[in-house]
Amino acid sequence: MNAKSLMLLAGVLVVLLGVGLIPKMLRESPERKANVRADVPPPADVVAAEVAEIELSDATEKVLLRKTEKGWVFPAKFDAPVNQQRAEELAGVFSDVSKADRVADSTRMDAQFGLDPVKAKRIRYLGPNAKVLGDFVVGSVDQAGDRSFNDAGNYVRVVGRDTVWSHAKKLQHLAYPKASYWLDNRLFPTIEPKDVAGLIGKMKTMTLEFDDVPALVPGAESQPESRPETPYDRIRIAFSSYDEEVPADPTPPGPKSDAAAAESKPATRKERRYKAADPYANAPLHAPLVENIARLMLFSRFDDVAGTDPSLAQYGLDRPSASVELVFEDGTVRTLRLGNRAPPSEDPARKGLVSRYAAVSGDSKVFLLSDYTASQLRKKPADLKPPEAAKMSSPDGPKPIELPDDAETRPVR
Repeated sequence: MNAKSLMLLAGVLVVLLGVGLIPKMLRESPERKANVRADVPPPADVVAAEVAEIELSDATEKVLLRKTEKGWVFPAKFDAPVNQQRAEELAGVFSDVSKADRVADSTRMDAQFGLDPVKAKRIRYLGPNAKVLGDFVVGSVDQAGDRSFNDAGNYVRVVGRDTVWSHAKKLQHLAYPKASYWLDNRLFPTIEPKDVAGLIGKMKTMTLEFDDVPALVPGAESQPESRPETPYDRIRIAFSSYDEEVPADPTPPGPKSDAAAAESKPATRKERRYKAADPYANAPLHAPLVENIARLMLFSRFDDVAGTDPSLAQYGLDRPSASVELVFEDGTVRTLRLGNRAPPSEDPARKGLVSRYAAVSGDSKVFLLSDYTASQLRKKPADLKPPEAAKMSSPDGPKPIELPDDAETRPVR
């Protein structure tokens, strides 16, 4: 073959590689599709409805998820709920693994497929009576041919076999053995974020009670803490909501055809307000700031689960350092109690974090809640003033600039 022919052949190869035809041909070749050979049966599908437990692990971590009548839970965290949607996706992700493409029959290329013991993840499915429904090693993303990262699946291997398969389903976001990734760490998991605003609009009363400890000092070696014999004052504030008629918002200028609609618009509207009981009855309150306390409570997420008996003295929940009680128009009551500070965690991921024991109504578990979040719930009426009142009463607010009498004659330096 002369030099001209070689150059022509090289050009054709470059074009085919550029359009992805050669990788596509390799990916769709009979060699990769031969997954029905008698001596290499395809992996068995995992029926999601039969899955009772799922174990995820890698070289250093292991987590177990269990399905109960109340949904998927985390046994190691006192049966705390996990992310239900994510757990259901994990349960069904191998339901069609029998259709996977066979790509290799040995372990020689494990590093290329991401199946080496250091990097690979393992997903093990158990049915009733601990029957193994499926046991897979999960490797890297299969981006052979024209597959992009977004639509590519992962290389997998059935534990105990050498054959490598290319599963069409994405697994990298599911094969993740970290407790914090799976835990549904909402303090009130039955309240959806989209419903919080509506709940706050139906809040009838809110009661705050806390020890008036000094504010947290970031980075300090020791922080003020409340004790039964504490010298700090005990603050208790009871808020109640009411609707007040206020002038309606002015109608913006518009076409003359809107004049009739503007005239029929009510002159007043109802606005939610709050008042505090004695001894704070005369304190001016800014409704959004009051509601922010309820919003923070309902949106709060815990760091970990510490136990299941809030009555134990070590938690300090018999005399909470702070508590919040919300009462709604339908009679529902939701409470949050904050106890003692927890000892430093041994978890490297939580090193340096300060947490406080917490308990909520309707749940027997004891949680660890960020101490910073806890501190934000301790609000006095002075912290909830309307912006204008707060600005006028603040001793640290801007002051008028006073010039000396000879300012105009002083030279500029």
